[in-house]
Amino acid sequence: MSQQQTLKEQFRREVPEGDHLERSICDHCGFIDYHNPRVVVGAIPVFEDKILLARRAIEPRRGFWTVPGGFMEKGESLQEGAARETWEECGAKIDVGPLLGMFTVPHIAQVQIFFYADCPDGKAAGRLYGKGRIPARRRSAGNVGRVRCQN
Repeated sequence: MSQQQTLKEQFRREVPEGDHLERSICDHCGFIDYHNPRVVVGAIPVFEDKILLARRAIEPRRGFWTVPGGFMEKGESLQEGAARETWEECGAKIDVGPLLGMFTVPHIAQVQIFFYADCPDGKAAGRLYGKGRIPARRRSAGNVGRVRCQN
Protein backbone atom coordinates (compact mmCIF):
# COMPACT_ATOMS: atom_id res chain seq x y z
CA MET A 1 0.00 0.00 0.00
CA SER A 2 1.18 3.52 -0.77
CA GLN A 3 1.49 6.20 1.90
CA GLN A 4 -1.35 8.09 0.22
CA GLN A 5 -3.68 5.11 0.67
CA THR A 6 -2.74 4.53 4.32
CA LEU A 7 -3.26 8.21 5.22
CA LYS A 8 -6.60 8.50 3.45
CA GLU A 9 -8.51 11.17 5.35
CA GLN A 10 -11.65 10.14 7.17
CA PHE A 11 -13.77 12.95 8.57
CA ARG A 12 -16.60 12.84 11.06
CA ARG A 13 -19.16 15.57 11.71
CA GLU A 14 -19.48 16.87 15.27
CA VAL A 15 -19.36 20.03 17.37
CA PRO A 16 -15.77 20.59 18.55
CA GLU A 17 -15.17 21.42 22.19
CA GLY A 18 -15.73 25.15 22.79
CA ASP A 19 -17.60 25.59 19.49
CA HIS A 20 -21.32 25.76 18.77
CA LEU A 21 -21.46 24.56 15.15
CA GLU A 22 -20.99 21.11 13.68
CA ARG A 23 -17.68 20.81 11.79
CA SER A 24 -15.76 18.16 9.83
CA ILE A 25 -12.98 16.70 12.00
CA CYS A 26 -10.22 14.40 10.73
CA ASP A 27 -10.25 11.01 12.49
CA HIS A 28 -6.50 10.65 11.92
CA CYS A 29 -5.10 13.94 13.28
CA GLY A 30 -8.02 15.93 14.73
CA PHE A 31 -7.77 18.70 12.12
CA ILE A 32 -10.95 20.79 12.08
CA ASP A 33 -12.04 21.73 8.56
CA TYR A 34 -13.72 25.12 8.88
CA HIS A 35 -15.81 26.19 5.89
CA ASN A 36 -15.84 29.95 6.21
CA PRO A 37 -17.15 32.43 3.63
CA ARG A 38 -14.83 33.55 0.85
CA VAL A 39 -14.20 37.22 0.17
CA VAL A 40 -15.11 38.57 -3.26
CA VAL A 41 -13.84 42.03 -4.24
CA GLY A 42 -14.77 44.16 -7.22
CA ALA A 43 -15.24 47.61 -8.60
CA ILE A 44 -17.69 49.75 -10.51
CA PRO A 45 -15.25 51.51 -12.87
CA VAL A 46 -16.59 54.72 -14.40
CA PHE A 47 -15.31 56.65 -17.44
CA GLU A 48 -17.17 59.74 -18.64
CA ASP A 49 -20.40 58.75 -16.83
CA LYS A 50 -20.27 55.23 -18.30
CA ILE A 51 -19.83 52.02 -16.32
CA LEU A 52 -17.24 49.46 -17.43
CA LEU A 53 -18.59 45.92 -17.58
CA ALA A 54 -16.85 42.63 -18.26
CA ARG A 55 -18.29 39.73 -20.25
CA ARG A 56 -18.11 36.57 -18.14
CA ALA A 57 -15.67 34.07 -19.64
CA ILE A 58 -16.60 31.16 -17.35
CA GLU A 59 -19.68 29.64 -15.73
CA PRO A 60 -21.86 30.55 -14.05
CA ARG A 61 -23.52 32.93 -16.50
CA ARG A 62 -20.83 32.66 -19.20
CA GLY A 63 -21.26 35.36 -21.88
CA PHE A 64 -23.29 37.68 -19.64
CA TRP A 65 -22.21 41.20 -18.63
CA THR A 66 -21.16 41.89 -15.05
CA VAL A 67 -19.05 44.28 -13.01
CA PRO A 68 -15.42 43.14 -12.66
CA GLY A 69 -14.78 41.18 -9.50
CA GLY A 70 -13.58 37.92 -8.07
CA PHE A 71 -11.98 36.14 -5.15
CA MET A 72 -9.47 38.03 -3.09
CA GLU A 73 -5.92 36.65 -3.06
CA LYS A 74 -3.70 36.22 0.00
CA GLY A 75 -1.44 39.18 0.66
CA GLU A 76 -3.52 41.85 -1.05
CA SER A 77 -5.76 44.59 0.31
CA LEU A 78 -9.40 44.85 -0.67
CA GLN A 79 -8.59 47.73 -3.00
CA GLU A 80 -5.63 45.90 -4.58
CA GLY A 81 -7.90 42.92 -5.21
CA ALA A 82 -10.54 45.07 -6.88
CA ALA A 83 -7.91 46.69 -9.10
CA ARG A 84 -6.35 43.31 -9.99
CA GLU A 85 -9.72 41.77 -10.88
CA THR A 86 -10.57 44.76 -13.10
CA TRP A 87 -7.21 44.41 -14.87
CA GLU A 88 -7.62 40.64 -15.31
CA GLU A 89 -11.20 40.82 -16.57
CA CYS A 90 -11.20 44.10 -18.50
CA GLY A 91 -7.57 45.04 -19.13
CA ALA A 92 -8.25 48.36 -17.45
CA LYS A 93 -6.19 50.19 -14.88
CA ILE A 94 -8.41 51.90 -12.31
CA ASP A 95 -8.15 54.30 -9.42
CA VAL A 96 -10.09 52.63 -6.63
CA GLY A 97 -12.35 55.04 -4.79
CA PRO A 98 -14.71 54.82 -1.82
CA LEU A 99 -16.62 51.77 -0.73
CA LEU A 100 -19.85 51.15 -2.64
CA GLY A 101 -21.08 48.42 -0.32
CA MET A 102 -20.60 45.09 1.39
CA PHE A 103 -23.01 42.25 0.75
CA THR A 104 -23.42 38.86 2.38
CA VAL A 105 -24.49 35.97 0.18
CA PRO A 106 -24.95 33.10 2.67
CA HIS A 107 -26.26 30.49 0.23
CA ILE A 108 -22.90 30.50 -1.62
CA ALA A 109 -20.77 31.39 1.44
CA GLN A 110 -19.49 34.74 0.14
CA VAL A 111 -18.90 38.22 1.46
CA GLN A 112 -18.81 40.62 -1.51
CA ILE A 113 -17.13 44.02 -1.22
CA PHE A 114 -17.38 46.54 -4.07
CA PHE A 115 -15.81 49.95 -4.60
CA TYR A 116 -16.49 52.90 -6.82
CA ALA A 117 -13.55 53.43 -9.20
CA ASP A 118 -12.37 55.79 -11.91
CA CYS A 119 -11.19 54.37 -15.22
CA PRO A 120 -8.98 57.36 -16.13
CA ASP A 121 -8.14 56.57 -19.75
CA GLY A 122 -11.24 54.57 -20.75
CA LYS A 123 -9.08 51.88 -22.34
CA ALA A 124 -10.44 48.43 -21.59
CA ALA A 125 -11.28 45.05 -23.04
CA GLY A 126 -14.72 45.32 -21.45
CA ARG A 127 -17.53 47.54 -22.65
CA LEU A 128 -18.58 50.95 -21.37
CA TYR A 129 -22.32 51.41 -20.88
CA GLY A 130 -24.19 54.64 -20.23
CA LYS A 131 -27.22 55.01 -17.98
CA GLY A 132 -30.10 52.88 -19.23
CA ARG A 133 -27.94 51.19 -21.88
CA ILE A 134 -26.98 47.97 -20.08
CA PRO A 135 -28.75 45.16 -21.98
CA ALA A 136 -31.23 43.70 -19.49
CA ARG A 137 -31.36 40.26 -21.12
CA ARG A 138 -27.58 39.78 -20.90
CA ARG A 139 -26.92 40.98 -17.32
CA SER A 140 -25.19 38.43 -15.11
CA ALA A 141 -27.11 39.72 -12.09
CA GLY A 142 -30.37 41.61 -12.00
CA ASN A 143 -28.93 44.48 -9.95
CA VAL A 144 -26.15 45.43 -12.43
CA GLY A 145 -28.38 48.01 -14.10
CA ARG A 146 -29.35 49.67 -10.82
CA VAL A 147 -25.88 50.83 -9.74
CA ARG A 148 -25.68 54.61 -9.45
CA CYS A 149 -22.54 56.52 -10.32
CA GLN A 150 -21.08 58.73 -7.61
CA ASN A 151 -20.28 62.29 -8.70
